[in-house]
Amino acid sequence: MLHNYDRKLPLQGIKTNTMKRVIVYVRVSTDKQDFKRQKDEINRYCIDKGYTIVKSIGEKGSGTLSDREGLIELQSLTSSDGDLVIIADSSRLSREEDISQLWLRVKDLLKVGLDVLFLEGEKYYTAGKTLKFMEVVQLVFEANANSEGRKKILKMCWEGKLTKSKQGCLVSGRPAYGFNVIPNKEREKSKENGKWVLQINNEESKIVKQVYDLVANQGNTVRSIAKHFNSLGMLKRGKAWTHANVNQIIKNRVYTGDLSFSKKITKIEGIVTPELYDKAQEQLKSNHLFIGKGTKHFNQLKGLLKCSCGHSLLISVGAKDKLFYNCLSKQEIYRDVKCNNYGIREDVTKNSVWEVTKAFLTIGDFREKTEEQTKNITIQIDVKQNKIEHLKEEQITSNGIIDNLTNVIIDSPEKNIIPILTAKLSKLITEQTLLNENIIKENRELSNLIDKKQKLFESLQSKLMENVTEEDKHDIFKKYIDKVVYHSVGRFKGFIVITYKNGKELIVMTNTFIGVKAYQLPDTFTFNPKNKKVIIPFEPFARTDYKKHGFEFSVTKKIEYYYEEFVNDFSDKMDEYKMIFAD
Repeated sequence: MLHNYDRKLPLQGIKTNTMKRVIVYVRVSTDKQDFKRQKDEINRYCIDKGYTIVKSIGEKGSGTLSDREGLIELQSLTSSDGDLVIIADSSRLSREEDISQLWLRVKDLLKVGLDVLFLEGEKYYTAGKTLKFMEVVQLVFEANANSEGRKKILKMCWEGKLTKSKQGCLVSGRPAYGFNVIPNKEREKSKENGKWVLQINNEESKIVKQVYDLVANQGNTVRSIAKHFNSLGMLKRGKAWTHANVNQIIKNRVYTGDLSFSKKITKIEGIVTPELYDKAQEQLKSNHLFIGKGTKHFNQLKGLLKCSCGHSLLISVGAKDKLFYNCLSKQEIYRDVKCNNYGIREDVTKNSVWEVTKAFLTIGDFREKTEEQTKNITIQIDVKQNKIEHLKEEQITSNGIIDNLTNVIIDSPEKNIIPILTAKLSKLITEQTLLNENIIKENRELSNLIDKKQKLFESLQSKLMENVTEEDKHDIFKKYIDKVVYHSVGRFKGFIVITYKNGKELIVMTNTFIGVKAYQLPDTFTFNPKNKKVIIPFEPFARTDYKKHGFEFSVTKKIEYYYEEFVNDFSDKMDEYKMIFAD
C-alpha cells in the first residue's frame, strides 16, 4: 500500500544556502502498523537541520519484496526531485535474502545525484562519490543483520502463535464456524498467553453436526447441502451458504477436537467424532467419482454410464446444440483405441433410465427424505426459539431502564437536565419499538417453520415425484444402480442395459432416427453383450428321454434375437413395451 505525504515544513531563521530538499521514505510491514514513529524522527531531524521536505513516500509491505510500489517510485527519482533521501534505518529499504541489494540500491540513488542518509547511526552517503570499500562492507553487514532480524521476528511470531495454539487459543482471524471465543483467564498471568480461547457455539455446532450427517451417513454432496440450506433460509453468519463453506467444515479436523498450527496438534473439545470425520472424507472421495465440478451440463449418470467397450460415456454437444453421450475413447488422446460403438442422445438416455428406475422408488425413500427435511427444520426452529428468548430478555431489560428513567424525569428537581433525560428516553423508546417489531417478525418466521414442518408429512409420493430435481435423480441413480451400458447396433439404434445393485438387469431398446422411440423390455428378458442379442426364455416344456435317463424332466428353451429380428417378431407387443416419454 502506497501513501504520499507531500508537504513543506515552515523554516524559521534558516539561511537558504543551508537548505536541502529532502525526500522521505518510510515503510512498515503490515496494515496494523503506522508510519508515525519514523516520520516524527525524520521531521525533527529536518527541522533541526533546516531542511525542507519536498516529498514523502510511505508504503506498507514486506521489505523482502523488490517490486514494492513505493520502492519503485523512489528509484525513479533524480536530483531534479530533491537533494537528499532520508530513511529511518536501512531495514526500511531492504530486508531481502540477497544481502547485496541494500548497497546496490544506495549506489543507484547516489548515481542519480541523490544523497542518502540512514538516521539510525547517522550514516550519510554523498552523491557523486564512489562508495568506499569499508562503506560497502558496512552496508553488506547491515543487510545481513536486517535479513537475520526478519528471520528472528518471524521465529518469535511463530513461537508466540504456537504457544497460543497449545493453550487452545485462537491464533489469528475468525474462529471456525461452530466455535466462539471467550477471554483467556491465563492472559492475566502472562501476556505471552493468548487473548481468546475457543469454545463450542451451541447453535452453530448443531449445523456442523448436521453437515457431517448429511455427507457421511446420507451421501449428500457439498453443493447439494449448500443448496438445501439456502432453500430453507438458513444463513452462515448472516450470509448465504456456498459449497466452499460446506467443504471447509468437512475438511477441517478442528471439529474432531484437533486444533492444528504448523503441524502441531492441541486437543480441544470437539463437535464430531473422529470416526464420523473419517467416514465423511471417504464419502467425499466417492462423490468426486460421480459428481462433476461446475460443469455446464449436469450429468445425472456420471460415474455410472459406460460404453460397451468399457470406457465411460461423456456428454458432448452435437448438431443444433443437442447433447449426446459419446465414448471417452473417441477423444483425441485415445485415437489409437478402436471403438465401433455409436453415441446416444443424452435426453433419451437419462429419461429411459429414470422411467425404469422409478419403479424401484418406495414410499420409504420419500419418508427418509421427509425425515431429513424435518430434522433440518427442527434445528431451525430451535435456533429461532433461542433468538426469540434472547430478544425477550433484551425487551425486559429495556422496559426496566425506561421505567427507571421515566421515574427520574418525574421526580427530578433539576429542571435543566430534564431535556437531556427526555431525549435519552425518546431514543430508548424508539429502540424498544424496533425490538418489539423484531420479536413479532421472528415469531412470524417461527410460525411459518412450524407449519412447514407439519405440512411435510402431508406430501404425497406423486407430488414428490414431480418435484425431483436433476441432482435428486442423480442421488437416486447412485443409490440403486450399479452400472448402465449402451450397446449401439447402428447410428440411431441400440440397447440401454441397466444393472441394479440388487442384481436385477433391465433392457431398453431405443431408436432416434425419426423422433424418439424407446421400449422397456420385460424383466425376464436378458442381454448377451457379446453378440448384442436379446435373450428370451420360453415356458418350460416336458421332455422324455428314456434311453438316456429313463425319466421325464422339464427344460427352459431360450431364443436370442438381434435388434431388427426382435422388432419384426414382436411387432404386436412394441406398443405395450413403449415408454411414456417416447414419441
